[in-house]
Amino acid sequence: MKNANSTWVVVADARAARIFSFTDKNGEWKLHETVQGDGTGNPPKTAGSVSKASEHKGALHAHGENVPKETQERRFAHTLSHVLERGHTDNAFSKLMLVAPPKLLGDLRENLSKGLLPITVAEVHKDYSHCGVEELMRLLRSELPA
Repeated sequence: MKNANSTWVVVADARAARIFSFTDKNGEWKLHETVQGDGTGNPPKTAGSVSKASEHKGALHAHGENVPKETQERRFAHTLSHVLERGHTDNAFSKLMLVAPPKLLGDLRENLSKGLLPITVAEVHKDYSHCGVEELMRLLRSELPA
């Protein structure tokens, strides 16, 4: 659904994300898309894809060790950011709200383009992935700007 006046609310954990959309803060939220975080897909490489400085593992990972769960979570954040980029490019939304546990939110923020950062109107550092739509609407409405 293309609606440049809508807001997308991304509710995610390390396994999956639900993207809801709404046009009126007090109106109904509709499930726009579900993105799975099982690591089975590879996001398409774009011309601007470069290694991020934050991918440096530091002393704890100096021997090139990868923790599979962390790798999968970073891959999921990368995949989810591509979904959001595609929606933004298609003018599907004009505002973005991110709801995720702190680690995933940080990974996601690192992958967002400069075009998505200014339209991100709220970030909630909570795992609300288990909540139903009505509960999400109740919990998150106050976080949205008027």
